[in-house]
Amino acid sequence: MHQPVTQFVLIASIGLCLRCSAALCASQSPQPQYMAPPPSRSAPNSNRTSNPPSEATLEDIRLAVAILQDTTQIGSWSHAAWYVGEAAFPEGFQPLRDFVWSAHAHSDSFHRMPDAMSAAQTSLGFIASTSPQAMRYLIQSTKPSFWDSLPWRDPRRTRREFRMAMSGASIKALGLSGAPEAGQMLMRLRQWPYSDAQRGEIEEAIRDHHRTSLIRNWDASYRRSYSSLSIREILASNSDSLSIVGQWRWVRSMGWGVNYVPPASGWSRTLVLKRDSTYCFWEFDSVGSYRICSGRFSVHALGAEFERGFWIELEGWPWQRTFWLRYAPPYLWLGPGDSRGRWHDHGLTYTFSRETEPVAPSDTISASAWRPPRLIRSLKSPHYWIELPDQLQAILYGMLRDRWTSSRRNVPKEYSYTHYQIPTGVIGDFDGDSLADVALYGYDDANRNAIACVLSNRGSPQGKVVWLEPTRPKRRDELPSRLPLYLQLARKGGSFANQTGTPEVLEADGIDVRTLRGEGSIYYFLQGNVHHGTPVGSNGKK
Repeated sequence: MHQPVTQFVLIASIGLCLRCSAALCASQSPQPQYMAPPPSRSAPNSNRTSNPPSEATLEDIRLAVAILQDTTQIGSWSHAAWYVGEAAFPEGFQPLRDFVWSAHAHSDSFHRMPDAMSAAQTSLGFIASTSPQAMRYLIQSTKPSFWDSLPWRDPRRTRREFRMAMSGASIKALGLSGAPEAGQMLMRLRQWPYSDAQRGEIEEAIRDHHRTSLIRNWDASYRRSYSSLSIREILASNSDSLSIVGQWRWVRSMGWGVNYVPPASGWSRTLVLKRDSTYCFWEFDSVGSYRICSGRFSVHALGAEFERGFWIELEGWPWQRTFWLRYAPPYLWLGPGDSRGRWHDHGLTYTFSRETEPVAPSDTISASAWRPPRLIRSLKSPHYWIELPDQLQAILYGMLRDRWTSSRRNVPKEYSYTHYQIPTGVIGDFDGDSLADVALYGYDDANRNAIACVLSNRGSPQGKVVWLEPTRPKRRDELPSRLPLYLQLARKGGSFANQTGTPEVLEADGIDVRTLRGEGSIYYFLQGNVHHGTPVGSNGKK
């Protein structure tokens, strides 16, 4: 912990290769043919079924504290301070307080040091929710005169402005804590502020306090953005030269309020960038290898008035094609951007981790023709998402205007989230061709609730509407209300009663559509046509 932190961020040549081996999660019931069992742990390259950790660890916290003690890492101080604060461990109070009150005797021509100090003071609010010591410190530090003995100054501000700024940071921290003691102090400050100029800050802190309290009462497992990341993902890049050749594995995608990560095991994705300026983006599971996209890439240096760095063009990338580059070993970060610099709140940001065991060169990997849909895990619970290949997504657009998102609050507590089902979608072999199909719950262009299925059809996919809400909304622009339905997979070989009440056995997977009371139907395909029956233990009403 006392070793120089620079050893963690020494830059080497970058290799971008994302890879994906998937062995789909084992289940108590027999697995369908299209889902091969996970490879044996003793098999060669079996570790490819495990993806890198996607959440903060104790080692990350230790590294963040070490960064705060390393003056060569001043560009990462603000991020590291927030990281330690959002972890909300009571043990984080003393390192952050010491960081704020250290002398920091060095030159900082970019004024990043005062901003980092303010970030550290504000982030103490997260710790104050569990630390009485931190709460007492924040309440005392709301008084501007408390900062008279601080051993450093902000050269951009007068003495009075600086005292008020640090007092404001403490007030904001109280709002972020959400603790009852903080709320009482904020109400006192509203009535007797130290300065009328602080009234706006106090009102904002009261709103933050109210919002934080509500979130904690609503979702006890709520995770803040930094607490779901590795510290190396947010470190500032320490080099102006990047050699983007190699193999990197996809770790997460963030943006538009989502935080998608691959499953801990089951499949993985690898981006391979070669010396001839070509790339391939691969997906791997225990069944086969699937090429998501490929083409040529080019890297450009940027020396703008406000930003310096590199950006990359990826021809044929299916979403956006230009990205801003940042490298902090062992992670590579591709954020939305181009020759004009970084974009903010526009598009997805991708994080890749250097492969510890390189996959075969892209020219020796054979691509399977059919790329299955995938269940993407989201750290922003309770949301989940089924990602479709472009070929299937285009068919779905013709049947559903949009999909419903998943929520644990809309299904029974005993509902089983797996690699093949979430409440608003199931993956299975519905047409019996041993290729993965998908059924999704959403609403159509007429704003009617609907369940649509995209069948692989032996590699020539086609769409079928399985169920459609019989009534239309009263107003044309009125979105449908979320019906209390949820989906689960009906396994091949399972028993059900057909429309005449005769017991039958499913010849392929089916779609089990249930209400919260357990009533529902099983929808299945025979010779390409949709049929429905009653699942065992249900009266069939919906």
